[in-house]
Amino acid sequence: MIIFIVVVSIYMFLHSFLADKTVKQFFYNYLISEKNYRFFFVSYATIFLLPIVYLYAKGDKTEFYYPNLISLIIGWGLIVLSVYAFFVSFKNYNIHEFLGLDRLKSADKVFYPLKVEGLNRYVRHPLYSFSYILIIGIFLISPNDYVLAASIITAIYLPVGIYFEEKKLLEEYGDAYYEYMSKVPKLIPSFIRI
Repeated sequence: MIIFIVVVSIYMFLHSFLADKTVKQFFYNYLISEKNYRFFFVSYATIFLLPIVYLYAKGDKTEFYYPNLISLIIGWGLIVLSVYAFFVSFKNYNIHEFLGLDRLKSADKVFYPLKVEGLNRYVRHPLYSFSYILIIGIFLISPNDYVLAASIITAIYLPVGIYFEEKKLLEEYGDAYYEYMSKVPKLIPSFIRI
């Protein structure tokens, strides 16, 4: 269990560390060209999930309770809702940019306009918002100590990820993103605030 927690924590730390501007500049200067960096970043993020999945599969888990029909229906409902929201949200992003494929084909950085349609009209980070809903759904169908640990680490990490993401977006879009920040909430739509 401790190894699982350490590996998940390292994964989250590296995700933000490798997205930092200073770290990226170091890589550009000494290890990987700017053109190839995004593809490297996405590849690392995908491949590094394998040891996490392996440790989870092999782990001696402690179940907190046995899911009943209601928790399974709610859990699967939240998972399906989240996956659907991810799919809808990705329509607002350029998949080639996200995967770094656009840079592999271009010598210069490709600039894309700021898109604030779809779910981005309601929250600035719908992928992060629905990640919280997803981890609740997963815990409801698999209420064990490994899922709880990964959920807590993820829940703590997401605001850190948002911080670095917004820092990058402010640098890239300037006043347009600042204005967007002033009008649209970060994670929770204003129409459901208590």
